[in-house]
Parts: sequence; structure tokens; C-alpha cells
Amino acid sequence: MVQVPDFNAFGTNLYRAKTTQIDAVVTISHRSWIGALTFLIFIGGIPVIIIVKESIALSGFGTLLYVLSAIGGTIAAMYGLYRQRLTLDYGVRCYRLTRGFMGFLKESTGSFGDISAVTVREIRQSGGKSALRQTDSKTYVSWGIGLECTINSPTFEIWQVPDKTKAMDIADTLARSFG
Repeated sequence: MVQVPDFNAFGTNLYRAKTTQIDAVVTISHRSWIGALTFLIFIGGIPVIIIVKESIALSGFGTLLYVLSAIGGTIAAMYGLYRQRLTLDYGVRCYRLTRGFMGFLKESTGSFGDISAVTVREIRQSGGKSALRQTDSKTYVSWGIGLECTINSPTFEIWQVPDKTKAMDIADTLARSFG
């Protein structure tokens, strides 16, 4: 019988990732469109609103706001077109990692035997999310759990938690499930 870890028991993933678990197949998809939409509204859209609302002529400050809007919109579109998806099939003991920009996606596949390590690394961020443990007034620490594969694919981080002990437990559970 296949032993599949319950990814819902891992708790909240601080990455913007959607985790779907159906029988022995687990899919983790990063939600880049949420960040893109947020970036577009707050960085790309605000200068346009200011230009329209204040009727600023396109000279000086108005031109700067227009350029910022164009750059923000471009970055949001690029971010929104980026995809990352990891599918772990415990039934046939294989994985499929798809990542890249729409139209230029690269796919890596392999067996669980190709996963050389489950890694845990410290992530320090400025600003931050309320769930992260604050180390000083400006830096937050979280722990990322990743899969390191031996065949033509880089380490892929799949989970992020605010507690090192929880990260180590998740990594141990995943390592045992891969064999």
C-alpha cells in the first residue's frame, strides 16, 4: 500500500501555492497570478488613476507616473505569465516539475529515486508576513522545504513555514515518503 503524507496536516504554506491532493497524487501550483494582479493594481494602476484624476499633463511628474505605470504593468504581466507546478504521484512513485513562462514551459520528470534530498533552508525577508517570527525590527525568518533532484532540475521549494522544528518535521515526513 502506498503511504502518502497528508499535505493538509502540514499547516498553512506561506508560499502562495495551491495544494491539491487526490488519492495518491499531490499537485503544488504556485499562484503567480495573485501577485501579478496585486502588483498591477498597486504599482501599475495607481499612477494611471492619479494622472486621470488630477489631469496631470504628460510633462515632468505626469510623465514619470506614466512610465512607472507602464513598467509596473509589464512586470505584472511577466509575473502573471510565470508558472510553477510540481506533481508527486505516489502510485507510480514519480514526479513532474513544470516551470517557466507560458509558451516556454520546461518540464522535468523522474522517479522518487531521483530525489537526492529534501532540504530545509532559512529564508530572511524584509517587511514580511504576520505569520513570520520577527528577529529584529525589519527582518523576518521563515523556513523553506525543497526537493533536490539529481536529474536536470534545480531544487524546487514546495513549502514554507515560520517554525524550524515544523520545517524539519515536514522534511522528515517527505523524505520517508520518497523512500
